[in-house]
Amino acid sequence: MTLALNQSDFRAHLKKYLDQVNDEDETVYVTRSNQRSVAVKMDWLERTLKAKEGSLEYAIARDQLIKS
Repeated sequence: MTLALNQSDFRAHLKKYLDQVNDEDETVYVTRSNQRSVAVKMDWLERTLKAKEGSLEYAIARDQLIKS
């Protein structure tokens, strides 16, 4: 699931949304008044570090790192 928020809501509930990014692999898109939106997401390196070596998740994350 992906969330789209305005900057004020993101700032007001920063811990909640950052926890969702870390714990649930959530991607959060934040719209900003200057027309420069931003995406907050866990990157593949972080996923690789969190995954157990030998697991399917580890293999997928490793393969994504190699491609980038």
